[in-house]
Amino acid sequence: MLIFNIPRDCVELAQEIGKCFENSEIVEVDSLATDTVIQVIVPILTVSIPALSSIIIKAMSVSSKVEVEWNGIKIKGTEKQVEKFLTKIVSLNSNSLKETKDNKKRENP
Repeated sequence: MLIFNIPRDCVELAQEIGKCFENSEIVEVDSLATDTVIQVIVPILTVSIPALSSIIIKAMSVSSKVEVEWNGIKIKGTEKQVEKFLTKIVSLNSNSLKETKDNKKRENP
């Protein structure tokens, strides 16, 4: 899952990002440590990497407070850097899913 943490005063941006992804979920999170943020949660395998990279860069350009995370890792950089990182994430996820399926087949012949 990819998580966009968007300041509460950027509601339109959260809605716009949510519309870009079919299976996204928009949640308002109230934290004691920080201001209330709106999270857009996106299943990463549902979109193409170049499109996702472009949306991430555009979202971060709207406000310096916008953060994008994957498994607790904050994503920042140029569009090419973000695209390279996301490609690696998808590759690692695919390999991990394949290994899990292969292990289950071995356990249950």
